[in-house]
Amino acid sequence: MWIITQADPARPAHEQNPVMEPGTLFGGTPAFAVTREHGYRLVERWQFNLVQVIKATR
Repeated sequence: MWIITQADPARPAHEQNPVMEPGTLFGGTPAFAVTREHGYRLVERWQFNLVQVIKATR
């Protein structure tokens, strides 16, 4: 699943990890809660000027 949300300046430009933290901006959103409830885990993130793109897998 691909998630596009507001960029988080506290996170690096790119990160990849088998179990990644959502970050402060995305972690408190309903989109993250639903993603987690359905068994997805965040595995990769790319930061751009205004948005971040997050890859989540089950």
